[in-house]
Amino acid sequence: MTGWQEVALVVLAAAGLAAPLLARVRPARARVAVTALTIVALALAARHLPRRAGRPAAPDDRPRVALRDGAWAGSDACKACHPGEHASWHGSYHRSMTQRPSSESVLADFEGVTLTAPDGARWRLSREGERFFAAVDDGPAREVVLVTGSHHMQVYWVADGRPRLLAQVPFVWLVDDGRWVPRNAAFVRPPELAGAPPSETGRWNLVCLRCHTTDPQSLPLSPALDAFDTRVGELGISCESCHGPGAEHVAANHDPTRRYALHLGGGPDPTIVNPARLDALRSSQVCGQCHSISCEPSEAEWRAWAEHGFSFRPGDDLSRSRTLVQPPLDPAGDPLAATILRMDPHFVEDRFWPDGEVRVTGRELSALVRSPCFKGGELSCVTCHALHKAKDDPRPVREWANDQLRPQALGDAACASCHQATARAGEEHTRHPAGAGVGCMDCHMPHTTYGLLKAIRSHEVTSPDVGAALAARRPNACNLCHLDRSIGWAADALAEWTGAPAPALGEDEREVAAGPLWLLTGDAGVRALVAWATGQAPARAAAGTWWLPPYLEHVVRGDPYDAVRIVAWRALRDLPEAEGLRVDPVAAPDARARALAPARERWPLTPTTPRGSDDGARVLAPGGRLDRARFQALSERRDDRRVDLIE
Repeated sequence: MTGWQEVALVVLAAAGLAAPLLARVRPARARVAVTALTIVALALAARHLPRRAGRPAAPDDRPRVALRDGAWAGSDACKACHPGEHASWHGSYHRSMTQRPSSESVLADFEGVTLTAPDGARWRLSREGERFFAAVDDGPAREVVLVTGSHHMQVYWVADGRPRLLAQVPFVWLVDDGRWVPRNAAFVRPPELAGAPPSETGRWNLVCLRCHTTDPQSLPLSPALDAFDTRVGELGISCESCHGPGAEHVAANHDPTRRYALHLGGGPDPTIVNPARLDALRSSQVCGQCHSISCEPSEAEWRAWAEHGFSFRPGDDLSRSRTLVQPPLDPAGDPLAATILRMDPHFVEDRFWPDGEVRVTGRELSALVRSPCFKGGELSCVTCHALHKAKDDPRPVREWANDQLRPQALGDAACASCHQATARAGEEHTRHPAGAGVGCMDCHMPHTTYGLLKAIRSHEVTSPDVGAALAARRPNACNLCHLDRSIGWAADALAEWTGAPAPALGEDEREVAAGPLWLLTGDAGVRALVAWATGQAPARAAAGTWWLPPYLEHVVRGDPYDAVRIVAWRALRDLPEAEGLRVDPVAAPDARARALAPARERWPLTPTTPRGSDDGARVLAPGGRLDRARFQALSERRDDRRVDLIE
């Protein structure tokens, strides 16, 4: 095995690929095991790090933020000529992906808060004006120097005391919930990691900055990776991340006659890259430099990034500097695949469904490239997403920023632009009545990708296929809305519509509603997706809610994964049957049971709107009472395979 193969995955190793091995380690030894594994992985890479003789130690305790090489202009230089674009970018979550701490950027409560970590350490959080601090037990307070995230959750980085090396406060602030949770509770990670999560010290310097900043350089100062001179051009994802270095563009367009001539001519400006003018592949690769499952293919590329930053520039072919990792991996014929699987035997299952479809969020290019629409050259990221809010888009910037969708992508127009005949077919194609609120993406891009305590749409455009979904142990598109219907009901409907034979199904798939079946028997990732779906308006409109409480309560009370319980509680807490409940989904099991006990006698309720003959498929007897025996039998079949989703 060559050195560059080892180095190519050091970022992935530092990001936690050694953590899955903890499934084989007794909890009492988990912390020692993960520390040893992390040291081994980092030391392996350190053998091949560039030696930086003569560079003085960094004088500061946080990464430098500075433009370099005279090629980069910075986002402030764009504002004068592009005020609208600058304003919408400034309101985007890309811009606020990483920020300096301030009263505006820090969303969490630091006012004299004490948090107890799963390992028993007590973290004291405090604030002095615009400065924020964290201290462990009786140790000294360390200043928070960077904030990551601003939409769904935030994490906080403190100065480690060694040059520019950052450590993470082991808690996450959940924005929508307005509360702290232990870091691992916010992610679908094996329960045995809860008491001894992998160390995050140094991760920002080696991993997070790659996609959470503009023009990053890791710049390690020592082979031990305990000191850095880390530098970034800007915090967050700024203009030049997508348009390329802009100094030449700014200089050239100081001449107003040139600007007007380009505007009137309508042609491209050769001094800058506009992703909207690139072909589908190159345009999507601009997004894919972060939104993909990829790594450097060679020692030279990894070392070049650590020392000089990324060689990729918007408009380039990303494959020249990055390998898109797609299953199946062939360790016998591909040295890089062999290295990946040697370092992490669970690499594929932690990121992909068994059929190769991506199951974790933030990796959309890896899904898109498998889609027929993309392969045909018609579809790219900017078909649906807008880098800047259009002038005629009436939505407030904050609403647009949620997904940065073009107005036509909020409906079916983006699909209909190519599939015109299908769009004209209407109900004959959709099999849903007009006005039912069912769009193209609900069936062809279902919510089967998970991350950040929620589901997002699959970016692999497919047609509903119950058999394929079953084989991949993945929820099918039909039953993600029709949770109260069985998988057999969906299979029969598709067989009738398409003429394709229905797949062979077992008794449970025929008799038990998909929602209860998945919540009781699915793996942790499936349970999280389905718990999320039960809280969404489309599923509630299609399936009703009266039957939900006992299943969501079962998950909140007893699921071994913190994140699954958080998602289920979010769906349960806004139901009328849960009124007055105060439940902490990450509390100890006995505390959760006590909090839920007063309401358990309220459900299941008799249905307010009786349905057809499939009522029994809900594991409910006539009249709305729970079939306890079958419920218990199914819950004992819960798929407890290890799930560690690398979001």
